[in-house]
Amino acid sequence: MNLTSLSDEEMTLEEVVQYYETSQRSLFEFREGIKRGAIQEIPDHLEVDILENWKAYRHDRKAVFSALLSALNYRHWMAHGRYWKPRLDRKYDFNTVYTACYAVDEILKTS
Repeated sequence: MNLTSLSDEEMTLEEVVQYYETSQRSLFEFREGIKRGAIQEIPDHLEVDILENWKAYRHDRKAVFSALLSALNYRHWMAHGRYWKPRLDRKYDFNTVYTACYAVDEILKTS
């Protein structure tokens, strides 16, 4: 059996193809839902909605998700021209952001 790597997971080629087809099908259905009017709008901050739900689901690790949300606020401030005064709870550098992302990734891998 030949295995390939997809996001550091060893999968057979058939599993990779199935994953790709499922993803494509989901995107197509989402696009069609928008066209039919079943989906009225795409949230402005979808990542915030997702992380807030994870905070509620894994309330024991709430601080980890909050740290990533705060880092995303910093990212948005940088990306959108820094025209407002950000409410940041700390100074951010590469290591701070990487640590927040890595911690969330580890939680998601084990959930």
